[in-house]
Amino acid sequence: MFKLSRKHAVLRASFIGVLIVAVASTAVYLMLNRHEESNALTPGGATVQIIDGGDAVIHYGDHHTKFYETKVGSKTYTSYCAEPKKGSPLHENEATVLSSSTTNDLVKFIIYLHQHNNTNTQSLRNSVFDGISSSSYWGDNSTERLYAFTHAVIGIIWKDDDSGLNSSAKTKINNVISELTTAKNNNSRAWQLAQNYQLYVAYGKKTGGTDDQDVVWIEESNPLGSIGVQKCDNETRSCSVPQGNASFAGITVKVYNNSGREVYNPANGNFYANGAEMASSTTNASGAITFSNLPATGVTYRVVETATNSSYQLTAGAQTASLSSDGQRANVSLYNNVNRGNLTVNKIDKETGTCTNSGELSFAGTTLQLINNSTNPVYYNGSNIARGSVVTTKVFSANDCSVSFENLPYGAYQIKETVAATGYVLDSTPKDVSVPSNNSYDVTYTFANQPIRGDVKFVKMDENNEKVMRNVLFSISSLDSNEQIRETHIVVTNQDGVIDTSSSFIPHSINTNGYDELYDDTAVPIVFSGFGTWFGLDKNLNKLPVNDNLGALLYGTYIIQELRCDNNIFCTNIINQKHTIEVTEHNKVIDLGDWNNTCTKFTIETEAVDKKDGDKYIEAGPDTAIKDKISYCAKKNYSFTIKGTLMDKATGEPILIDGKKVQKTVKINPKEDCGKVEMIFPIDSSKLAGKSVVVFEKLFYNGEEMTSHEELDDEEQTVDIIKLKTTATNKEDGTKVLPMDTDAVLQDHVEYCLRPGLEYTIKGIVMDKATGNGLLINSAPVEQELTFTPEKACGELDMFYNINTRGIGGAKLIIFESLYQGDQLILEHRDFNNDSEAFEVFLPAPETGTVTETKSGGQETSPALLIAFILFVAPIGGYVIKRHNARKRFFKY
Repeated sequence: MFKLSRKHAVLRASFIGVLIVAVASTAVYLMLNRHEESNALTPGGATVQIIDGGDAVIHYGDHHTKFYETKVGSKTYTSYCAEPKKGSPLHENEATVLSSSTTNDLVKFIIYLHQHNNTNTQSLRNSVFDGISSSSYWGDNSTERLYAFTHAVIGIIWKDDDSGLNSSAKTKINNVISELTTAKNNNSRAWQLAQNYQLYVAYGKKTGGTDDQDVVWIEESNPLGSIGVQKCDNETRSCSVPQGNASFAGITVKVYNNSGREVYNPANGNFYANGAEMASSTTNASGAITFSNLPATGVTYRVVETATNSSYQLTAGAQTASLSSDGQRANVSLYNNVNRGNLTVNKIDKETGTCTNSGELSFAGTTLQLINNSTNPVYYNGSNIARGSVVTTKVFSANDCSVSFENLPYGAYQIKETVAATGYVLDSTPKDVSVPSNNSYDVTYTFANQPIRGDVKFVKMDENNEKVMRNVLFSISSLDSNEQIRETHIVVTNQDGVIDTSSSFIPHSINTNGYDELYDDTAVPIVFSGFGTWFGLDKNLNKLPVNDNLGALLYGTYIIQELRCDNNIFCTNIINQKHTIEVTEHNKVIDLGDWNNTCTKFTIETEAVDKKDGDKYIEAGPDTAIKDKISYCAKKNYSFTIKGTLMDKATGEPILIDGKKVQKTVKINPKEDCGKVEMIFPIDSSKLAGKSVVVFEKLFYNGEEMTSHEELDDEEQTVDIIKLKTTATNKEDGTKVLPMDTDAVLQDHVEYCLRPGLEYTIKGIVMDKATGNGLLINSAPVEQELTFTPEKACGELDMFYNINTRGIGGAKLIIFESLYQGDQLILEHRDFNNDSEAFEVFLPAPETGTVTETKSGGQETSPALLIAFILFVAPIGGYVIKRHNARKRFFKY
């Protein structure tokens, strides 16, 4: 077995000894402090057991003492006979517990001092009790002696009966009672500590007896109570719902001792002088605070709000509350006035950026609603205004630029414009504001309104010809309240005759109102230049900034008037051409439609012909000319210009010769409204064969076109440039000679340039150059005719002539051609010197070696010669006669 050493045995013995001492000390301490074992008050009416504790050491006269204990449930307390002359206290378990009355506070005090006679409580006694403590009757710390002395004091206090005591005992006891009374009245700290104990009495009858017997003791109760503080709205009297966006939270409240004496709080072991702060806290979200663990020993408190939040004013003064019993709760309500502020709404013109209005507008009649947008209702002018409801309404007068909403409760609001001032766009979007804003209770909000702006458009027309009129001037003038012109600007019709002031047509910012300056300079003609229009003067006639996102015309009445200018000089009733419009809707374009005038009816008619022969056909060549015969109606005593241009009918483009247009100009100053004039276009048409040329004409006044005659399909304006070239040859060998005394075929090759799609006829006849008449074969002319329709402008074809050359050897012949379009002769080739159409009939050379006889004068005529002469001359004579007759027939043809 394990055996301890001597050293270990000593340590073990020491440890056991210390443990025994600790256990014994703890037992003694618990016996002396049994009253602290329970903090719960003994319930009234409980049945208790009185335990005989044995005889005490000291006796004072007939007041005997014994050591007693009172058992209540599982707790045991040191107890005292309050009436010692009646003998032993009850212990038959018939006693009933009741709390003592407050008249016995000195009994509680002396018991407290007895039970707390130790080092920890000595410091709580004043100098008087220090003296008592040092006396023999108090200085003896034996439990029995202290119990006996305390018992005697309690007996005297309980019944106010000191009989049976000797003078020395009476003096000592009366001194103690006097000192107890003084300490109580002075609210000594010992007395304050004793206040946290409850005095209890057990009373009843002895079994079979008739005398009552009271047994008293104290039990620690620490009577504590609480003070509930609730923040409330002073105006709505609501303690649950704050106004607007105000809050009951975060308000600091303090509790002060208001008892006129020092107060001890057993919850924290602190003493508080009169007027001292005992507790401090801030309200929760519901505006509530509970101050717990406050002494409830007849203490009076002062409840003071020392700091508030931003939404409520600080409550003036204080509330009082008293606590006199354990568990008591005193409730205090603090009523505060909500913080209020003023809201000023300033109105500005969105275009001026200030209180100054555009044009002649004002803010009069502008109506603003102030709507509660807070979480909770607000109290205003004696009423609770729910969230989303109108708090109040303000209307601007004629000279107002601002209105004020005064004395508004702390909260959130919306400003809503319900009626806009005349001439301004309604801004119905609610604007959010708060009171306060940026910690200021004087809030300002600026509200900008857009003036109404619109535009106007129309088309300037000449009703005679339903044509638009460009570069016509108009004035647009705004009128003031007295119907006097306030602002005027000039506008000009564009190439389509349109006036449109909108920025989508021409941005206002492009050379704004640029025509105004040009109109003042009469030496400069005004034409459409794409300048913008903008009406913008404020009340003080200062210019407003141009904005391309708005209409040009400010709210109001306008007069639009046509102005006399070069391009309407021939129109009547100009001075009466006015329109009055009202701009009352924002961003609306007022469409006036067509603006018609009765103007001089300008006309121009043309007839183009060949200058050479006056027909509609020109044979292509280097030296040709078109004559255009022009009929016009204009205005007498005014100078006009007529400008002509030759156009290609097929392409619709101008004719170009050497890369240049063929144009002519003629000026007229008619003495009558209507007249005629000719325009000559010399041209080298050699390269234009096959083209149809159309003459376009325009009539101008001061560079402005008044009318025109430009129709590609107008035959009166059209001249055809044609070409016809023929070459006659022997079909057999292509030579220019036909064989003699045989049937031959003459081929005439035709080259042409004509208008495609039309039917043409070529007629040809063979002519005898010697006689100038048509060739007759068997007494009939040699003719040919061919009808054709060209698919293209230029082409070729052949015509064939059958000729019997018997008896016409050596004849010089030529072909004449005539060209017809329909029944109209449009071209003839009748030139005996035209080699391309000439040819001849072959004739052989005569034979040589014949002898001629000469007669008379020694010279005779040979018979053979005579015969030959007769044979030769006779046929010739017949031939001549025959040719003569044929020529007569040819020319007749």
